[in-house]
Amino acid sequence: MRIGIDIRSLIEPFPSGISEYTFQVIRRLLRYDRENKYILFYNSRHHRLSEKYRQEFSKFDAEIVATHWPNKIFNFILFLGVYIKLDKMIGGVDLFFMPNINFVSLSSSTKLVITVHDLSFEYPKYFSTKSKYWHKFIRPSKLIKKADGIIAVSKNTKQDIVENYKIDQNKISVIYSGVELKKYSDIQPNRINNIKNKYRIIGEYFLYLGNLENRKNIITIIEAWQKYKQKNNSYIQLVLAGRKTKSISDLKADGLIVTGYVEEDEKPALYSGAKAFIYPSFYEGFGLPVIEAMAAGCPVVTSFSTALPEIAEKAAILIDPYNINECAKALELVSQEKIRNDLLNKARSQVKKYDWEQTSLNTIKLFQAIK
Repeated sequence: MRIGIDIRSLIEPFPSGISEYTFQVIRRLLRYDRENKYILFYNSRHHRLSEKYRQEFSKFDAEIVATHWPNKIFNFILFLGVYIKLDKMIGGVDLFFMPNINFVSLSSSTKLVITVHDLSFEYPKYFSTKSKYWHKFIRPSKLIKKADGIIAVSKNTKQDIVENYKIDQNKISVIYSGVELKKYSDIQPNRINNIKNKYRIIGEYFLYLGNLENRKNIITIIEAWQKYKQKNNSYIQLVLAGRKTKSISDLKADGLIVTGYVEEDEKPALYSGAKAFIYPSFYEGFGLPVIEAMAAGCPVVTSFSTALPEIAEKAAILIDPYNINECAKALELVSQEKIRNDLLNKARSQVKKYDWEQTSLNTIKLFQAIK
């Protein structure tokens, strides 16, 4: 079977959790599935696939097909669905796998499998005007309904798909995302010191890592941290690590550090050096940073909403994301040695449930079931 895979997320200037998912799954699909032929596709007028990705994929004889149209024109043609069929463009495939929602147009004979990470786009208040129109033109509901196989990264996301689009739940497979335990464990003190020096972090710090956007509840993080500082007469810093979006205004406070986008290889040391990881997001389909923090030995405070309690279970302190006082109290609790050690012990067991190998093997099984 010839299987095409959309790797457009891998050429984003600021790779995200979706990029990590795409890379980790593909490298293992290529390693474990030696029966099928894989064709990897991307389009970009100005960017090329990084050498890191090329070297990894070339180990397994994957074919990479790149086109260089201006993205707006290319996406518009795919939106029309008349002149270009992606499966034909890459030499014909039996199945096309989309690791995330994007513009696509396929022949009727080509099977489609798509991963749905969340349905946050169904909540327009969290998005800029540009993002709202982007999702409107992609038509996620039509794309998801058309798919022959749907991967939901959590039971919560599966339920969202069923409720929003009235899709037969038997068509949806829950396949959890994973984490590289080796990458996030055994971080040497010198790496932590280097990352603290780079971002001018002095002493202890609480950490948030992810895009700085309204959906992530950034203001509650800041206000809860300030309450904690005031009550405990502490100068502990707060590090907000991630790219700021237009939905977030200037963030300034004594002891607040806004790093901007951080590279993938900096994340383990940032997690490992933090006193606690704070992630009181309003809506998540999975919440990869929560698992990454646990894997790095950092206790977690997160929301009891959407997929987060499903993913974290009892290995994190769960709070009401709308309650600043509750979030501040959680920071006090996670600072207590007994509670902290209990969370870390539970986290060591919890993260073992999220394995990229299993993610990829289950994805292969889905391909085989619908071919």
